[in-house]
Amino acid sequence: ERVYAPNGRFDFRISSQGKKLAERIPEDAHPDVIQAWLDNSELRWLERTSLKMVDPQLLCAFTERWHPETSSFHMSFGEMTITLDDVACLLHLPVRGDFFTPVSYTMEQAAALAVELFGVDYYAALAETQHQRGGYFSQQWIYDCYRGCLASGRYAEAARAYMYLIVGCTIFADKSYTRIDAKWLPIFRHLDQLHRFSWASAALVCLYDNLNDASKFETKSLAEYATLLQVNKRRHQRRIYALRMAMEFDMGEGSAVNVLLLSWIK
Repeated sequence: ERVYAPNGRFDFRISSQGKKLAERIPEDAHPDVIQAWLDNSELRWLERTSLKMVDPQLLCAFTERWHPETSSFHMSFGEMTITLDDVACLLHLPVRGDFFTPVSYTMEQAAALAVELFGVDYYAALAETQHQRGGYFSQQWIYDCYRGCLASGRYAEAARAYMYLIVGCTIFADKSYTRIDAKWLPIFRHLDQLHRFSWASAALVCLYDNLNDASKFETKSLAEYATLLQVNKRRHQRRIYALRMAMEFDMGEGSAVNVLLLSWIK
């Protein structure tokens, strides 16, 4: 959705891909082997955690208050931020694990990765990256790869395509809202080792990076997982309200009312 930002920024795009993702989640159960890999990766929760609709005005307002220097939102009552605990609680992603440092790929390198991990034709993959003008794949193309691999019984390739699609629509969402960066593909090379990664850390780093970019005046859209940003704000609404009350009445730290408010928001 396109919104008008309070500071005069026009045509600022914010989108949730929850509805699109829901349409691509199979109605029937996954084959047992794919479900086992999905469970082992701990990414299965991302199938069901996306909002189909988000509040663009709310997200835009918070984006305007993001300060990259402190990685926090500067509110009238103080600062607040999104933590690893928030990500772990809201998305059920593991905090402990290895870190992954993504590397950008050229069109040719991305096509070669698709051949290795999805078993597709090189020239078909190259045509897709050329169409995307870089090391990217469209979500629809990846979904078609998943369906094709599933139909031919190539479950390992189907599992890679499906999990790559899930993260590309959620925690690693692109500004275009239609494509996925190939730099995330190598994570899915070894399906039995996906549980080793700290997915919550990766999600939080990407969210911070995209908020840093969106806070610039010339930026026209907010990438990243809009659901995570909105649900986190709703989670802290009671705390925000209590803090506003405490500041409005200038309550002392040890006042009885302030102690009651703090006990309520914990």
